[in-house]
Amino acid sequence: MDDSLPVVIIGGGFAGITLAQHLEKQLDKAIEIIVISRDNHLVFTPMLPEVAARTISPLHVIVAGRQMTKRTRWIAASTTGIDLERRLVHFELSYGGVTSLPFGDLVLACGMDVNLNEIPGMAAHAFPLKSIQDAFTLGNALIGKFEQAAIEPDRDIQAKLLTTVVIGGGFSGVEIAGHLFDLAKSIRRYYKFAEGIEPRMIVIQRGERILPELQHEALSEFALHKLKQDGVEVLLKTGVREISKSEVHLTDGGRLVYGLLAGTVGNTATALVKDSGLPLERNRLKSNGAMQVEGQQAIWALGDCALIPNAFDGKPSPPTAQFALRQAKQLAANIRSARNGQPVTAFRFRPQGLLASIGQRNGVAEVYGLKFSGMIAWFFWRAVYFMKMPTLSRKVGIAVDWLMDALFGGDLVRVGDGETHPIRKEHYAAGDVVYSQGQPSRTLYFIERGNAIVRVEGQEEPVARVRQGEHFGLSAVEQQETLHSTTVMAGSALDLIVFDRPRLREMSRDMLNRELVRLLELRHTRQSWQKIIERFPAVSELRVADAMVKNPEVLEGSQTLRVAMGKLSSAVSLPVVDATGKLIGSCGRGDINAALARGMDLETQARDFASPASITFASDRSLRDATADYLRSGLDAVPVVDADARLLGMFGLVEAALILLKDTTR
Repeated sequence: MDDSLPVVIIGGGFAGITLAQHLEKQLDKAIEIIVISRDNHLVFTPMLPEVAARTISPLHVIVAGRQMTKRTRWIAASTTGIDLERRLVHFELSYGGVTSLPFGDLVLACGMDVNLNEIPGMAAHAFPLKSIQDAFTLGNALIGKFEQAAIEPDRDIQAKLLTTVVIGGGFSGVEIAGHLFDLAKSIRRYYKFAEGIEPRMIVIQRGERILPELQHEALSEFALHKLKQDGVEVLLKTGVREISKSEVHLTDGGRLVYGLLAGTVGNTATALVKDSGLPLERNRLKSNGAMQVEGQQAIWALGDCALIPNAFDGKPSPPTAQFALRQAKQLAANIRSARNGQPVTAFRFRPQGLLASIGQRNGVAEVYGLKFSGMIAWFFWRAVYFMKMPTLSRKVGIAVDWLMDALFGGDLVRVGDGETHPIRKEHYAAGDVVYSQGQPSRTLYFIERGNAIVRVEGQEEPVARVRQGEHFGLSAVEQQETLHSTTVMAGSALDLIVFDRPRLREMSRDMLNRELVRLLELRHTRQSWQKIIERFPAVSELRVADAMVKNPEVLEGSQTLRVAMGKLSSAVSLPVVDATGKLIGSCGRGDINAALARGMDLETQARDFASPASITFASDRSLRDATADYLRSGLDAVPVVDADARLLGMFGLVEAALILLKDTTR
């Protein structure tokens, strides 16, 4: 290893920044120290629940990394890869551009990612709590539910909107539940509709007790008692099977309706760590006691992303800030020793204790085996984290925030529209209704996974089924608000990508750009097809009749919209013919959606909603010429007709390719 090469630290959290601070003292000034971090600041994560509850300004819990170090070089970028052989780090700059950087020692301090896919539907509907944006958005969403309920006439729906469910009863779950519930009760007096409606807070914990991180079970019991005393509902030994748009499906078969959902369970290794090729255990980098990644000499890891044995008790170090800070100090000494050819030292740390604030000026604490609870623990929690907060300006800001909150209570200002995003994901459990017949049609749904059933009031059997890759709802072409003429429900677990009307209008404005892309793709395909023809001259002798599908499935002009919906559940589009077999048009899923959006009766005949056939081929046309027009049309298949316009078959490039394959393998 070239000792003149820099020490590169990936990650600017507690572990990364503290390590840089200690390295500045331990290493010669000629050795460069570089931190690569997506953000240019440290987030003081223990106070994120207070940011969500509006008791602290978000700007007061973040500190620019450059303010906390003296000679460390900061690069605002996302690390995209690690070349272990050439000892290079690849990263993408925040303001554009991809570059690489050589390293002498590489330290991974990149933390963990939230894994909201642990429970089906959680990624679509739950708010995480990992960043400053997450915390502020969560508080925004809670206030938004009050605003939404204020214009809702139905009392049951109002009560549902004011119900918050937190999944996970560990430190993060309990703290965010307590603080959000404090906010809800504080701002309730400003909403007259809420008289007689109590906001609900429900914590779901899979284990036998909350705060399982605490050694003293009595503290967990105290926290549980205080939460219940304050009105928080806690469900112990309860698992979550699935989360739909408005309900949490429990493993015991029960269901909970909710207005707001927070997810504090599920962590996984970052994409960088997963793709690094370095050994993992329990989704963390497998490291020895000196914090060297297993099998590597100058690759180190610390903090949440690393599984580091603690020589004090032989157990893996937990992913907490106090361990990250002590690991950083020890690792700085180890990097200095390794560069000087001296032995490195195993990490050893006696845990100091744990603190948690659970709302209503209550807390629990374990400090060197002693336990505290109630207001004393809450005050101790604030005092400890206040002293640990870097920079005097942030401490002053937090002190003022706490004073303002004590004097004037919760702040109900909601910034921006955090309720409905123009493009979002939704999850529905099997049997859930996506929308009902007679409701306004404002949204277009694309099925990412699963299938949906289309029903009509008064009929027992479904009229159609929509599958993965297909869409339903608002017509993307007309974009006019009408009433749904059918009811759509999830036939299985259903993941949807949802577009609201404003976004559809933006998509329409982007049609010119998409058309340009399509033309470029068409040009490439035509060039490729030309090369195939040049390589296999026999293709030029083939005719459309040689490559068409004979006796294709058709939709008769006299058949109804109901029949068309059934047939189109398994086909992209169908030719429409009259009683004599003459082609009179085509029907695709877009035509079905347009007909439903216009409110057409399900007994409407196909000839009334089918589209005209934009292009047809004669059966004796050369395959070479027909292919060029086929590609230009953008259709999946082109009807092949005789001189009297009677349908003979359907032509598509897949069939042509199969003919080519058969011809060239003889």
